[in-house]
Amino acid sequence: MSIHLNDKVKFLDEEGGGVVTKIIDHALVEVTTVDGFSFPYQIKDLVVIGSDTINDRLFSKEVELPDIKESKKESKPLESKSDQTPLLFSSRGYKKDLFAFYLAFVPREQYRLIFGSIDVFMVNVSDKQINYILYHRNDNSFVIKDKDVILPFSRKHLGTIEREELNDWENLIVQMFILEEKTVNLRGPIDNLIKIRGNRFFSENSYIKTDFLSEKALLVELVRIESIPILHSIEKQVIEGVEEKVEKVEAVQKSSRIIFEHQVEPKKAVVDMHIWKLTDDELSLSAHDKLLLQLDYFKKCLESAIEHRFEQIVFIHGVGTGRLRDEICILLDDRQIEYKPAPISEYGIGALVVKLRKNQLY
Repeated sequence: MSIHLNDKVKFLDEEGGGVVTKIIDHALVEVTTVDGFSFPYQIKDLVVIGSDTINDRLFSKEVELPDIKESKKESKPLESKSDQTPLLFSSRGYKKDLFAFYLAFVPREQYRLIFGSIDVFMVNVSDKQINYILYHRNDNSFVIKDKDVILPFSRKHLGTIEREELNDWENLIVQMFILEEKTVNLRGPIDNLIKIRGNRFFSENSYIKTDFLSEKALLVELVRIESIPILHSIEKQVIEGVEEKVEKVEAVQKSSRIIFEHQVEPKKAVVDMHIWKLTDDELSLSAHDKLLLQLDYFKKCLESAIEHRFEQIVFIHGVGTGRLRDEICILLDDRQIEYKPAPISEYGIGALVVKLRKNQLY
């Protein structure tokens, strides 16, 4: 059904109607009622009855109801009917160390996040073109779900799924590499196994607002661009280039030994994850950027501790919204690492004790 700004609409499943005041995406619009309240509605739940320029469209033959039966029969996401769409922010307004590639699950009913259909997007938050193949892993084979090249700072709609199809998205493998016509550094291809816990889809806290999506979404980070290893590099025969290379080596070495900055006893460490402990640029970061920075630091400390055979780490995550603690627990659960709440008498509310086994996988 064709629908436009300022169209007058009637609700199919409830009394009343209003005026379309915003086109959110291909399937969702914002409707302002006569009471002055604005809510998102799926286009399939609306009937156009008029506009500022057409007065006789009330249930006219020109109004076509959407055909939604076909999408419900499909067990796999439908092909996107639209091209890739640009993200909201300017590329100059996002820090390069936060560039990443995501799988985004966006509920169509933004006012009821754990109900209804879900739009699935590949999201490229970087200034690189990225070639990817997304596989689903089952007992018998690897099945390609999608493959494409995503432009810088763009998202691609993979399709719309129903809640009962979420199991098909729990075990994924993504392979990707960066496409650059001219560069001094060739980064290696990426092959990641992505495990998504099904219960995350049914918690409203899993869906967050970001700087680059207009809707709340459950984000799965597939890869951070800066973490992709450089396999080949053109060495510059200038002092500045040599110094830069030395600095990068020193940064890697420092990252590998980062856990020793927090050591309090032999084989034991305490890591304070409060954002003001990690950056002096706190005020310029959004809530989402802060979370990504904290999780990145958590991963570096954990990997450093495992590499240097630490036995125990206390991570002080604070209270806040609980989002940081939830993400840390998910990462620890995925790696089957033992943890429990830290003693309140010693660390207060908002800390976890992580126990590392001697044979812990790196």
